[in-house]
Amino acid sequence: MYCFNCGKNINDRATSCIHCGVRVSPVLPPREGYALRDQGPLDSLLSLTCFMQPTLGIIFYLIWKNNSPTRAKAAMKWAVIGISVQFALIAIGMLFATSFMSSAYIAYP
Repeated sequence: MYCFNCGKNINDRATSCIHCGVRVSPVLPPREGYALRDQGPLDSLLSLTCFMQPTLGIIFYLIWKNNSPTRAKAAMKWAVIGISVQFALIAIGMLFATSFMSSAYIAYP
């Protein structure tokens, strides 16, 4: 590895540069089993997909829960939000339909 201060080559496990004395942190190899890809939150299209189709969000959670826990948690969060919104819309629709039907009843003599 190279010193970020003076740019000279130093040992990969060095804690300080032997040329200029600046403290450096050694670059450690990644732990086994972890991917080097982004494990951050979901992008907006995937979040929208999990929101609109909560079943896919649950499937993504089950796929990613071991390798990418942050993304898995975000997928499950959007799936739960999607399910909640869908149930709320169904309840509002049922209330509206029942209130409309009861007020539309006209008695004829």
